[in-house]
Amino acid sequence: MSGAAAAWLLDIGAGRLAAVGAREQLHLVHQPKVYAVPSAPRHCRHVLLLGEQCIPVLDVLARVCGHAAPQGGLLGIYGYPGDDAQTVALGALWLSAPPRSIRVEDAAASDLPDPATAWAGVAHACFARDGQAVPILDLARLFRAAV
Repeated sequence: MSGAAAAWLLDIGAGRLAAVGAREQLHLVHQPKVYAVPSAPRHCRHVLLLGEQCIPVLDVLARVCGHAAPQGGLLGIYGYPGDDAQTVALGALWLSAPPRSIRVEDAAASDLPDPATAWAGVAHACFARDGQAVPILDLARLFRAAV
């Protein structure tokens, strides 16, 4: 039996795509005011203040491929399971374009893109879309590794 799931398709820069689950995308912020974090790694050089909460801002492309994506002034804010089962943690990702809602069929499953070893640390799985491998981000692992 074939299944399909709702997801958000993310443009993370340099023509690369990633995806998150339909319920993980919470908000978009255009032209966000972010704050630099001294001596932070290349992929996590900023934080965003949301109310009284300090949220890490990640550049997925820098984390996985080692080169930063041009930051176009758009952040996606995402929720993922916190340290206990009753909390939701927040994190933000630099995006090059607004996310698009899509349906992903089981039959579209594919191997992780290169460098696969780097993606393996931050992706649940992967699917093919228009000839491109699209990793499905494991937000908890991605953000916990950054902070």
